[in-house]
Amino acid sequence: MGIAGLVGSSGDIAHSLVALNRGAFRCAAEEVRTWRLQGAQLGICADATSAEEESSATRLLFDGRIHDRTGLLDDLKLHDASNSNPSVADASLLLYAWLRFHEDFPNRVAGEYSFAIWEARRRRLILGSDPLGKHGMYYWQSGNSFRFASEIGGLLTCPEIPIVLDDIEVARWLTRHAESGDETLYKSIRQVPAGQLLLLEDGKLRLHRYWRPEELPTLRLADPRDYAEGLLHHLQQAARCRIYPGHAVGSHLSGGLDSSTVTTLAAGVLAEENRTGTAFTAVPARPLTAEIGAKRFGDERHHAASVIERNPNLSHVLIPNNATPLFDALDHFSCEHFDPIPNAANAPWIVGIFAEAQRRGIRTLLSGSAGNLTASYSGPHALSELLAQGRWLDWLRMVRDRRQYGGSIRGSLSHSLGNSPAQARFRSAVRDRILTPLRRWRGNYLPPPVRGLYEISAIRPEFFRASGLPPQLEINSILQPESSREFRLQLLKRAQRSAVVAAAKRVFGLEYTDPMTDRRLVEYCISLPEEAFCQRGLPRSLIRDAMQGKLPETVRLERRVGLQAADAATLMADNRAEIAAEVERMRSSDLVNRFIDMPALSKLVDEWPSGDWPNDAVRFAYQNKLLRGVSFGRFARCIEDGSLFASLRQGSSAPDARA
Repeated sequence: MGIAGLVGSSGDIAHSLVALNRGAFRCAAEEVRTWRLQGAQLGICADATSAEEESSATRLLFDGRIHDRTGLLDDLKLHDASNSNPSVADASLLLYAWLRFHEDFPNRVAGEYSFAIWEARRRRLILGSDPLGKHGMYYWQSGNSFRFASEIGGLLTCPEIPIVLDDIEVARWLTRHAESGDETLYKSIRQVPAGQLLLLEDGKLRLHRYWRPEELPTLRLADPRDYAEGLLHHLQQAARCRIYPGHAVGSHLSGGLDSSTVTTLAAGVLAEENRTGTAFTAVPARPLTAEIGAKRFGDERHHAASVIERNPNLSHVLIPNNATPLFDALDHFSCEHFDPIPNAANAPWIVGIFAEAQRRGIRTLLSGSAGNLTASYSGPHALSELLAQGRWLDWLRMVRDRRQYGGSIRGSLSHSLGNSPAQARFRSAVRDRILTPLRRWRGNYLPPPVRGLYEISAIRPEFFRASGLPPQLEINSILQPESSREFRLQLLKRAQRSAVVAAAKRVFGLEYTDPMTDRRLVEYCISLPEEAFCQRGLPRSLIRDAMQGKLPETVRLERRVGLQAADAATLMADNRAEIAAEVERMRSSDLVNRFIDMPALSKLVDEWPSGDWPNDAVRFAYQNKLLRGVSFGRFARCIEDGSLFASLRQGSSAPDARA
């Protein structure tokens, strides 16, 4: 689980290894391995492994799992007579793949992993991870010294690395406008971007991009039903390879399509092996009393229970949304992930599920959080793509079909104009110069419900305007890239979630994995035409068709969206005094006041509404602006006063790796 190293200086890596080797998944001090090689120090701890090729003086450090060993053994021609070769460890397989396929080798390796390769003769270092970046690799360089670690905490413990926040990344965090590059919240620390390798040679860094899914040819099938059959194959493959021998298996089961699909397919694999599993569902701590809109539902236990009824080898555990004290959960993310959590109202039930899974002896915890970008993508660009391709009859059929599911002619025309920035500017021009004056003249004009940045973000306006982020964000907080593929891939890479994966294992002993981010599944979904996801005018038709007969119809055909932390108003009201106290502490921090609009947060505290939130505007103001602002402000305040990493840096000075 822990990889660390140092190139080009006379220091050591003990601080990094101690920081990585703590929590539920630590190993004994004598099991921590280190190597002093020509020009480099390398180290591993917990369950990270290594391999060496002596003739080329190459050593590889490996953290994670390879999911398709059979396919990789075939590529490498390493099968023995029994058509399997369990004696070849994952680290050795990855090293063989590097030696054979060189810089594009991760394209051949399905799995979730990170690695470091040191070629002693060339004095060259290669760092990287799986294409989706589910396992991370971070680095720092100053002069001739270069450090790396598989968790950012492995670098933050080093006394020579300054803990300074990066203004641009702070602005991106506060506006939810993150990029998928190499930046982190810490000014001097970078991460290897998903789908790329970092090569260090002669003190010079070079990035090599090995994964280019946007260049995949579009897969068009004569029979649209074959799209669903292909998806089911990839879903089953992704679920099966994550059911590890000897691991008790759990899943996060909401009432939605994605987690229900993952849970159902995992239950099928377990049933084949006469094994059982456990599903965890987050539910409101008290009955909901407020309406949350016709298109959403807040208590997902009933949909989840219908999935359990079809899978008798699963037990069902309900986790209340307040399972963990709010500020304890926020501090977990700050102190263990080294980042604040954006969706702060979800923190108590997320930590609650992890803790209960650990208590029950679960070793693998499945999720389906990336499904809306892959298997259950809704195909919102289908109409505009059909028009661009000149397929008028198909366009007319989809406009007609959309009406049976509540789509209007006006909505179809809007979707047909597209969602890229250029198309959005065209729509705005038509609206502002033609439609709005016409409606005003007719007396039926209503302002469009566009949420500006400061309605949902606690960022200080002056700080935002100096950050260099797109000024359009002030008016419309969501900007779309030019194409559907680019949009989905950007979001998938932004949500690398390597900190969540690492902390779940280190703190709770859980392998937290999402079959919806399986590279083979992602590439299949990215290659499909947009209309494959909304056949017959039905959004998310692909996964609905693929799971017909496997999911309860109440789940498979549900058009509403489950609302996470639907009782956030109650959660925040129960913690009102502590939230107010934290806001007051934040007001005394110069660093927080640089970033956060503290008068706006203080006003929200002073004008706290009684009872449930009456509308979405109030929900966004309190759940997004106030609570997310408190999540970041508490994190920044503790960085400023030195308390956030004090125990981490003090612990790293202890000689025992279990400290």
